[in-house]
Amino acid sequence: MGDVVRSSELRMAYLQQDSQWKMNQPLEDLVSEAPTPPWKCEMIAESLGINAEMFRQPINELSGGYRMRCQLVHLLVQQPNLLLLDEPTNYLDLETLLVLEKSLQEFEGAFFTVSHDREFFKENDTLHFRN
Repeated sequence: MGDVVRSSELRMAYLQQDSQWKMNQPLEDLVSEAPTPPWKCEMIAESLGINAEMFRQPINELSGGYRMRCQLVHLLVQQPNLLLLDEPTNYLDLETLLVLEKSLQEFEGAFFTVSHDREFFKENDTLHFRN
């Protein structure tokens, strides 16, 4: 049938479609065991528009857009080199969509995105091909 060969260097993170992520824990607790130092976790969160108060607030008290941002922080602090994103633009407001675009443009690994949002790709041709 075939073999699946996976590099020992592969660190994959997966963003699920339709995940509402209504956890009653704060993001601070969820990233506490990540390989990224706590101060850098907070910097990544801040770069995605999550302030210190939100970082310590239960995720289920945040709006859907901020819950999506928390998911992105949670993925990024795991230090993946491959992101798999399944319909990442679902339920995003314009501000969060812009944050997602910026995060993907700055991401230093590879990513694979599945989306029906043609405008997302049309407006972000740098997401298709990168040097």
